[in-house]
Amino acid sequence: MMQAKIDALCAGDLVEAVSFCDFPMTVWLAERELRFVRPSDMIGFLQDVQQLRHSAGITSSEAEILSIEIPRRGLFRVWVRWLHKDAAGALLDHADMIYHCRESRKRLRVEAAEVLKFSLPGVAGIPVPRRQII
Repeated sequence: MMQAKIDALCAGDLVEAVSFCDFPMTVWLAERELRFVRPSDMIGFLQDVQQLRHSAGITSSEAEILSIEIPRRGLFRVWVRWLHKDAAGALLDHADMIYHCRESRKRLRVEAAEVLKFSLPGVAGIPVPRRQII
């Protein structure tokens, strides 16, 4: 699921990139709590992230699953390191995230995400006027 999400982001298919998420969804980023009420809210944010990725020369990312918590009542967390690469496949940087997930009708859903280390400093400054809680 994680790799499919980033593949969709890299391909510009933002509708697919957010299809794994439950809304409203919270993302904790650089001491900010961003709350996305609708998929369209997150798509707007991801468009800005895409521009920063392009400016940084990132053309692909690979999910490295670091740990998966034992599910309790269908809820669990997944620790992911995103390896960001350029067009030649060289590693540029990485981001570390925790995804708060749940299993719903044999499908995995992301309910929230925490950015522990981000590779694009500009992401923390992206304005998110849509229901942002600080």
